[in-house]
Amino acid sequence: MRRLIIFMWFFVLLFAGSQTVYGQKKNQPRLIRLEVPGGTTLNFHVAPMRQNGLLVFYETNQMNAKGNRLWYYALFDIHLKQKWLRPVTLSDKLSYVNQKQIGNKVYFVFKNSEKLKKGAGYYDILIYNITKQTFRNIKGSLPLKAEIAGFAVQGGELGLGLNLKNHKADMLLVNTKTGDIKVAHLNDLQQVAIAGIYCNSSAGTFVVAASSLDARSSVKHIIYSFRPDASLVQKVDIKYFDPMSKLDDFVLADASGNNLKFFGAYHLMTKGSFFSGNNDEDNPNTEGLFYLSIENGKQKELRHFNFMDFKNIQGTFMQSEFHRAKGNKRNASAEHTGTVSLLNITRPEIFHTNSGYVVAANAYLAYYKSESHMEYDFYGNMFPTNYRVFAGYQFYDVILAGFTGDGRMIWDNDFPMENILSFKIENKALVYPDSAVITLAYVSGGQIITQDISGKKKLDSREKINIASRYSRDRPEGSGEGKIIHWYAHYFLVYGYQQLKNRALQDHPLRTVFYINKVTFQ
Repeated sequence: MRRLIIFMWFFVLLFAGSQTVYGQKKNQPRLIRLEVPGGTTLNFHVAPMRQNGLLVFYETNQMNAKGNRLWYYALFDIHLKQKWLRPVTLSDKLSYVNQKQIGNKVYFVFKNSEKLKKGAGYYDILIYNITKQTFRNIKGSLPLKAEIAGFAVQGGELGLGLNLKNHKADMLLVNTKTGDIKVAHLNDLQQVAIAGIYCNSSAGTFVVAASSLDARSSVKHIIYSFRPDASLVQKVDIKYFDPMSKLDDFVLADASGNNLKFFGAYHLMTKGSFFSGNNDEDNPNTEGLFYLSIENGKQKELRHFNFMDFKNIQGTFMQSEFHRAKGNKRNASAEHTGTVSLLNITRPEIFHTNSGYVVAANAYLAYYKSESHMEYDFYGNMFPTNYRVFAGYQFYDVILAGFTGDGRMIWDNDFPMENILSFKIENKALVYPDSAVITLAYVSGGQIITQDISGKKKLDSREKINIASRYSRDRPEGSGEGKIIHWYAHYFLVYGYQQLKNRALQDHPLRTVFYINKVTFQ
């Protein structure tokens, strides 16, 4: 077992507002905590920039005279010492989408929030120059109902994949210097949805994975490559003939010129599910993983890896359902091998290793809690009413598989998780391949839980490390939201929210805390 070491620095986070920040005693390890006033929990975001430090940012309630909203950005060095805090002006009613670091720049993409009901939609792209430590932003308009399916940066262009109303799709190319835009319409298809957009730096192109539904309800999958001027380089139709499922969650694993390699997940097709996404709360729909390679503008390999054939993840399934589905698959006809699905998973992550690739995804299911209240009939008699309330997604397992460089699976494994409940469908666990050993970790209940694996073998028992708190009598109340991510070299960031109970603090017996820890495995 690699020993987990926590560096407990304290940062004096100079956020605007009434947050309480703990001081530091002489010769005491610095503890990274930020107290958040009850009822006003802010949505903090973290942008790691490798050895260039870390940005922590959040939206405020402050507006300027022009009706724009202030977001605050704070820069920390690798020792988590705060360098500065700056307000950044962005359009009002924005939702944060995602971020990417390309070279010495970090691109933050924002889109109008779902609360906007009328008029045109809009985006705001904030660009942070790491070397100069400066911000600038580019604004533009979008169709009102546009959804951003992903973005990529190539040279001076940022490509936004847009899924539009009436099942149309575009790629919007934004010049990050001038704000000028070009549009690549995917209008050669009838009903289309973009599944992902990627940068192919070896060819200087944008790669777009899309799926289409024709008049006969047949699914097509197409891989486009566009130049930054929106001209088409190549279009590859993927031959895939299973009418009961579709390819999705494409991840570009490698690109050499116009030769491309993808991994992803394939999902069970149910009535009306093509455009509804893969996040059906009650009906698991992921069948397995796929590998796709394209060479010289043509499809070369398409391989499927059904989860029912994995050997080391049977505990992921409910045993009764697993054996029932296994029997149905065994009894299926030769023409149709059986379409079964017992899982919902996140978009897979791809990691390069000396032997090929590691693919990882988190399994989750919808979680409901029961509530009741008393009602009265006409005569004043009481009777209870019970009902279920959706309370988020419960993440319970990490599914892993190792592949050769040409997409042949050589092992599978899993890493069960406990007490992780979230409204965000995203990967919750750290997967860190280092030589032949893969370190797995997640955060739950005020602890970091880790384990090492090597291929299909679990190397040791789990290690649990408490996330340190400011006061010895602090006790976590609930699991909270927490994540562990890679930062730089062999260092990682653990951050999130905790509710802490401490009866010794009479003024604040229950506190909400945003924390960040720097950790390493040795």
